[in-house]
Amino acid sequence: MQPIRSGDLKLPPARFTKGLLENRWLRLVAMPVLAVSGAFSFLRYLGWSFAYSGVLGLHSQAVQVQTAHENASLFFLAFLMIESAFAALVASYWEPPQFGSAVLRFASRYGIAGVVALVVTGALVALDVMLLHR
Repeated sequence: MQPIRSGDLKLPPARFTKGLLENRWLRLVAMPVLAVSGAFSFLRYLGWSFAYSGVLGLHSQAVQVQTAHENASLFFLAFLMIESAFAALVASYWEPPQFGSAVLRFASRYGIAGVVALVVTGALVALDVMLLHR
């Protein structure tokens, strides 16, 4: 029996993620959808957080406080997941910079993509607040 070398293992390509990241039109459609979804989740999180803080400490409203806390947590986690997916999609648009360390390349590529995703989502939240909640 011969030992298995790393060059002998051939794994099938990940078709879904590879296809998603290579299809330019699909990325162009997915990016605004993720941006709007992230803004919606963040606004829902803010709404439930204000509801939670508005009745916090009132013993007669204990059920409403628990519900508001759970919903705020749910929307915040949804916001984090959507923003992570949006940042990964933004980062797939450019090649990593030519830094010496792989960790530095990874951190710069996804760090900048995360900042871009948060700025776009923040702009959508600000636009919503200015236009719809005067």
